[in-house]
Amino acid sequence: DVTEGADGVKDANYEYTLVVDGASGLKGIVGDAAAADITLTANDAGTVVTGSVGTTSIFTVTLNDSGTVTLALTGNGSIAHDDTTEADELSTVLTAINAHLKVTDNDGDVAEHDRALSFQFEDDGPIIADKGTIATLTVDETFATNGSQDSEDTGVASVTSTYKLADLFDVTEGADGVKDANYEYT
Repeated sequence: DVTEGADGVKDANYEYTLVVDGASGLKGIVGDAAAADITLTANDAGTVVTGSVGTTSIFTVTLNDSGTVTLALTGNGSIAHDDTTEADELSTVLTAINAHLKVTDNDGDVAEHDRALSFQFEDDGPIIADKGTIATLTVDETFATNGSQDSEDTGVASVTSTYKLADLFDVTEGADGVKDANYEYT
């Protein structure tokens, strides 16, 4: 809340900026690498804060001319979430970015104030649903010598039937991505 004082304040003398105030407390994942600390950096104008792992930006917080703040993921990596059993968990709340307001009145007096903003990232883990119908695997024992494939059928071709398990599941990978090597069937 701004109290203008006797000198009055023009709208043009309200200056909003974004200020980094400490560590993010978040970890990010880029490619196949292990989760690493996300560092926060603000541009010189105080209009963009970037959350990065190394030199790879994971998210941005942007302040536009009207004073609106936007949080956006870059698509270059993801936020690491602690609970691998929960596909829809929220991250630690990020409060290390402040909104800074500087107000100058008509005779040059200045008042400044910071307020912590709050951001949170919701996990988007994989979702698995049924796909197609389950086929019944059937083998034909009629060519075996005694009606079933056993030790008496030496030299007889093996009787098998197969089904590809991937045809049973529809996988929505989520924002973190899934590698083929991480699909496990048991």
